[in-house]
Amino acid sequence: MFLKHRKRPLIPPIELMYLASIAEQVGYNAKIKDYRFGGNFINDLLEFKPDFLVVTCSTQTFKFDLETILLAKNNLPTITTIAIGTPFWTYNKNVTYENPYIDYVIFGEAEYALKEILSGEENRNILGISYSENMQTIKNDLRPHIENLDELPFPARHLIDNSKYKNFNHKELAVVQISRGCPFNQFYDLKSSITGFNIRPRSIDNIINEIQECIEKYNINNFLFQTENFNFDKDTLYIPLDVIKQQGNTTYNSLKFSDGVDFLIKINGKENSTVLVDSYYDVFQYDYSERLDFFEELPGQKEKDSGYFNSIYLAMNKNLYLPETKVTTEFERYNTGVMKYGSQNKEVIPVKYDAGKDGYVKTNKYEKSK
Repeated sequence: MFLKHRKRPLIPPIELMYLASIAEQVGYNAKIKDYRFGGNFINDLLEFKPDFLVVTCSTQTFKFDLETILLAKNNLPTITTIAIGTPFWTYNKNVTYENPYIDYVIFGEAEYALKEILSGEENRNILGISYSENMQTIKNDLRPHIENLDELPFPARHLIDNSKYKNFNHKELAVVQISRGCPFNQFYDLKSSITGFNIRPRSIDNIINEIQECIEKYNINNFLFQTENFNFDKDTLYIPLDVIKQQGNTTYNSLKFSDGVDFLIKINGKENSTVLVDSYYDVFQYDYSERLDFFEELPGQKEKDSGYFNSIYLAMNKNLYLPETKVTTEFERYNTGVMKYGSQNKEVIPVKYDAGKDGYVKTNKYEKSK
């Protein structure tokens, strides 16, 4: 059983969802409860009767988190309790001895340590944990960070009620973690103690596969892409969209895609974010370049899987000769793919409200407005 108490914006408990997937890999029947929505913890505990309880702890709710673990132990003495979270990096080193209702504390990334605990590995052989033995707390060596994040199973979205997690426009939202690690050593942020200072990205194919699962299996079409090192003003995030099967580009500059990509969303600051279209399927270029010869042909216009993407334009007016002034107006077009920065929801502060905006960044997360 995996327990979430932390008070924060209501996004899915992604850490517990990863851990629940690990538990299912080992063969356990996992369950996630997010008590930010209410519920009766003791009733749930006694009904489910779990062998293990995993609780995520935060600095803000640490006292309450410990009380919850104690409550579980008092009502179900046979349960094995596991606590994770940043507070334990600065908490008393004798945490499990002085709090005997906590059987394990996991330091760092928890997935593989949890897997070994659930698999019955001897405590002394499990890296990244603390436990009690001989009247003292034993803290094993830290576990190296997971270098290949593609090895991890996708978060267990089937164990939560996805309809409860919505963006500011009240549409179901999925959190997709695209990397771990933060190169900035900030004294106020203990998160880097868990994920490390080296950036470890997931592969594009692995991210795309998770997005496809969200769309096809859970009917979720709104995403919050989570990373600890993304600089919205300097870095570029590409989001490939495979709209029609067996067509589109499989490459773009240094990027490679497992399936053809018809549209490519490019997130790069407030002024340079845009949506691009595969050059071969660019209707605007076909109509006004090839058919009407208004301007020169662009690369990839007649070649499938060329690797070229174009801006998405809408024709405003053609060349016109005005006899009264003897002036010929130029052909005008409008780039409809440009993404405008801002929020369509007035509750997003301090982001500027505008009903015509596409997306915004808040606390290092990019969320689309619609």
